[in-house]
Amino acid sequence: MSDLGLTPEERAYVERLAVVSSKAYLAFYTAVILPLLAFAGYGIAKRDFVAELIAFGGLCLFVLWRISYEIARVPLCRSAFRKIVEHERRPSLGD
Repeated sequence: MSDLGLTPEERAYVERLAVVSSKAYLAFYTAVILPLLAFAGYGIAKRDFVAELIAFGGLCLFVLWRISYEIARVPLCRSAFRKIVEHERRPSLGD
């Protein structure tokens, strides 16, 4: 197999996407979101506006952090996928 010409960052990103299971993602999101939801539930049950506000703020910060993380990876992802597509379009030596 010929080299795709991926940079070390692109290669690491593609390898990470290839090996991380959906269970790992689910565990990560559950570990972060579940405590915030429990805190929100506590705030609703006790009618504690501050607890609800803190939980809502925590969820908003988490979502904004994930969005910023993904947006920062878009150029890297696009570059790696472009190289993979170009590699697949090239005729192989055996043809």
